[in-house]
Amino acid sequence: MEWWKPSKPGEVRDTPWLHPDAIAYLDGILSPDFTVIEHGSGGSTLWLAERVKLVWAFESDPDWQAVISKRARTNTKVFSADAAPAIFERGMQFDLVLIDGEPLEARCAWIEAAPKLAPRGWVVLDNANRPQYAAQRATLSQLAELEYRSPLVGNYLLTEFWRVK
Repeated sequence: MEWWKPSKPGEVRDTPWLHPDAIAYLDGILSPDFTVIEHGSGGSTLWLAERVKLVWAFESDPDWQAVISKRARTNTKVFSADAAPAIFERGMQFDLVLIDGEPLEARCAWIEAAPKLAPRGWVVLDNANRPQYAAQRATLSQLAELEYRSPLVGNYLLTEFWRVK
């Protein structure tokens, strides 16, 4: 199965739905003491939980949220997307935010909130070249440095890794 083809909830694999090079890069920056917040949930949620201390995922699809919640490890919480990204206002600091959820328009708020990460935290933005959030990426570029960009597949299958200054 090609990595870019979506899986059905009952078939979710314990791997991020990202380009293999992006997965390898992500694996190289993770640390067992990281706290991660994720916009969207799925195989990446399960995969991250095996590698970090804490994963909080925010999901807009209630059925998908239920599937991932059932499979999640004890260090993982899957919330309704309605609760995010106000979570950043609670004073918690995360080491990495993975932005890959639906709807696409919601990613704008996540990109805007991302610089509230822990100092030198990571912003991982999937489908980074979509025009819907070009303005937020421009703002992010003033607050973070682009460290890595995955190979482009198709029109939008591109993942960027930003490091907050």
